[in-house]
Amino acid sequence: MIQARFSWGYFGAIVPAVFNIFSLEGFLILNCIMGEQTLASLSSCLDETLGIAILDIISLVNSDRMSTHRYESVAWIPNVIAFIAMLAIGYPQLRENLSAPVPPATPANIISFASFLASNIIGWCPVIPDYGVYHSPDASS
Repeated sequence: MIQARFSWGYFGAIVPAVFNIFSLEGFLILNCIMGEQTLASLSSCLDETLGIAILDIISLVNSDRMSTHRYESVAWIPNVIAFIAMLAIGYPQLRENLSAPVPPATPANIISFASFLASNIIGWCPVIPDYGVYHSPDASS
């Protein structure tokens, strides 16, 4: 969003900011629904409305930047453990898949793969500038 403000000015950057808000709201709604379904599957006395309300309250409490940064500073640890476990468990099957046919590198395949990678990363772009919020303003450039 910093780049949009630099390129289009203060009022021009409102357009991508609004689109960003809508996309993140959709992401939030999907997360609440999936979390509610998870809670409902774990508890027989919890209905859908209460599950969504519980997750909304938890999300609201944890919505400040400081708690987000605290969470993200340790969130990589279970991911690394999971990737190492998947590699350790799946390693014997990796050699068997070396003879699998590889599709040709057509423009459609390249664009499809690139759009998949971009869609994964673009969602985090608004969060990335926030990492500099807690840096000391007295630090040299």
